[in-house]
Amino acid sequence: MTNMKYNGYTKGVLLIVAGLLIAFFPGLISGIFYTIGGIILAFSIVSLIAGIGAFGGKILGGGSIAGIIIGIVIISLPSLVHIGIPLIAGVVFASTGLERLFTAIQAKKLGKNWIISLVAAIVLLLIGGTLMFHPVKTGTAARILLGAALVGVGVFNSFVDSKNSSDTGGIIDVDSYTVKDDTKYLK
Repeated sequence: MTNMKYNGYTKGVLLIVAGLLIAFFPGLISGIFYTIGGIILAFSIVSLIAGIGAFGGKILGGGSIAGIIIGIVIISLPSLVHIGIPLIAGVVFASTGLERLFTAIQAKKLGKNWIISLVAAIVLLLIGGTLMFHPVKTGTAARILLGAALVGVGVFNSFVDSKNSSDTGGIIDVDSYTVKDDTKYLK
């Protein structure tokens, strides 16, 4: 049981560290992607040139070309993620807003309370539209919120693991318990 306890703490600490890095040190993460992508790209270009030179220009290295593509993709990931998170969140908010709007329309037709659904729909559509049509401006806020959420999940997981761990391993020791055999309820 102690291994599970430490695994839970490790997971919590890793989530907290990842959340802090995402929220407050995006340049560090981007630098890691740029470095890894640059190494792959440089190595693949050198391999491609060496392969062409070694075989008199008659053979192109498929692996080298794939490596060049992978290197470029890894280098562009921070930009794609910075724009992608708000775009995806915007679509989710807008679709939920449309769902709330249709719910408000149906509720009004049925004579039920529809104003709360309408207000929620308008707010969700405004947030979704802002995220979708201004992803670069809203990317920083979305990144900070994502990092804060990861920190929150990490703290929560660590707290739950500290409360759930015990020396008995979750085993409850019962000396005796008598069950009354009452068959009148079985009819």
